[in-house]
Amino acid sequence: MKIQHIIPLLLIVGCCTVSAQTTNKLTTTPAQKTLNYTLIFVIENNQKKIANPTEADIRTAMHTPVSDDVGGIFQIMPDGKPETLQIEANGKGHFALDYCPNADPDGKDCVFSKQDTLTFEEALKVLLAYRNGSADWKKLVEWKH
Repeated sequence: MKIQHIIPLLLIVGCCTVSAQTTNKLTTTPAQKTLNYTLIFVIENNQKKIANPTEADIRTAMHTPVSDDVGGIFQIMPDGKPETLQIEANGKGHFALDYCPNADPDGKDCVFSKQDTLTFEEALKVLLAYRNGSADWKKLVEWKH
């Protein structure tokens, strides 16, 4: 092969290499930033706070009874935001959810799960989606004002 044929070939190979590197850089997505959350148990007028609760922490909270006929009441809230998702267990294995997007003492912006007999798994699915920052967590149950 003659030298005048090798130089254009090197230029073509070099351009393809640069093009492939540029393409790889364009398709790389940055890591998604996650929020920090706090889980608050309210048990017999005492509060227990857990920073960045795991699924096991949430399951434990859901199984913690306050008394024989009343289940636990607890909240998950993103740190630095005035919103809360409160979970109330009725002691019979059913749960109700309250969501307040603002720290409004009147609760006029709060919504409540239409069904107050959510199963453990239904409530857990909502809680985990909320904790994980899923945009669709509100669609997992029907809400009322």
